[in-house]
Amino acid sequence: MIVMEPVKGGMLAKVPKEAEKLMKEMHLDVSPASWAIRFAAGLDGVLTVLSGMSTLEQVEDNVSFMKDFQPLNDREKEILTETARLYRMSGIAKTADFTPYETINPKGISAVAILDCYNSCMLQPVPTFGAEHNYFTSEKAKHGLGKG
Repeated sequence: MIVMEPVKGGMLAKVPKEAEKLMKEMHLDVSPASWAIRFAAGLDGVLTVLSGMSTLEQVEDNVSFMKDFQPLNDREKEILTETARLYRMSGIAKTADFTPYETINPKGISAVAILDCYNSCMLQPVPTFGAEHNYFTSEKAKHGLGKG
C-alpha cells in the first residue's frame, strides 16, 4: 500500500496559520491544498496536475474544485505570494531575504541555495521527501561536505 499526502508531501496542504487566515478570508470553505493545485493547473501549458491522495476526503476535495476549474485570479495570486513569504519566514533560518549571503559560496555552493534548501527540508512534514532534499544531499556529496 502506498500512502501519499497532497501537494509536495503535505507541505502545501499545511500552510502557516497567517496564510491560512488569508485563504479563509477569501474562500471560507476552500482547502489550502486546492490553492496549490489550482496554481499548478492554471500555469500555461499544463495539461495534468497529479496530487497524491490518501483519503476519500482528499479525493472529494480535489474533485470539488477541479470539476468546474477556475484559474487563480489576481487577488488569489497575491495571497499565494504572501503565503510563500510566510513559509520562508517560518523556516529554521527565519528569514525570507537571503541576499546578504549571496557572495558566500563555500566550495562553489551558493549559501543562499543552502539556506533555501535547508528551510524547505525542515518545513516538510517528512523532511526526506522532495526535490529540495535530493538537491541538498547531492550538492553536499558532490562537494565532499557532510563526510566525517
